[in-house]
Formats: sequence, C-alpha cells, structure tokens
Amino acid sequence: MEKSAQRRLGAQSSTISTPRQQGSTRRRPYKLHLYNLMYEKSYYVKAIKACKDFKSKYPDIDLVPQEQFFRDAPKDIKDSILSNDVAHNLMS
Repeated sequence: MEKSAQRRLGAQSSTISTPRQQGSTRRRPYKLHLYNLMYEKSYYVKAIKACKDFKSKYPDIDLVPQEQFFRDAPKDIKDSILSNDVAHNLMS
C-alpha cells in the first residue's frame, strides 16, 4: 500500500467509534452521577456518626420529649418566636 492510502485508512479508522466506545460515552454521565451520589452518601454517613458521637458538656441533663417540654416550660419560652420557621424556633 502506498503512504497516502495508509493515511486515509488511518484517518477514517480514528474517526469511526467502536460500539464499545459509544457505550462508554453513553455510560459516562451515569457513572459520574453514581460517584457523586456515593460521595454525598459518605458525607451524610460521617455527619450522622458525628451527631451520634456528640458529647454534651452537660451529660447529667437529660433530654425530655417535646410535648413534655412545652407542657412544663415557662410561658415566655413557649410564646417566643424568633423566626417564621417552626423548626428554627424549636432549636433556639
């Protein structure tokens, strides 16, 4: 074969993608999404572990159920509104 024919064949074969390459290209976004989800899961697992391992500087004070707290809490604490978000008010 002459060199020009070899160059043409080489150029054609490099531009033609194989079915394997096409499948890999289609899977790439799914694989990236999977890796992102795995990273996010590991982040949440670490955060949950940190919360479970939390040690209060007041270990002798027990938590009480929310209903009991609101039943026994002083009126000024029950009526205080710090935010429009109910969950935020409970954490304050």
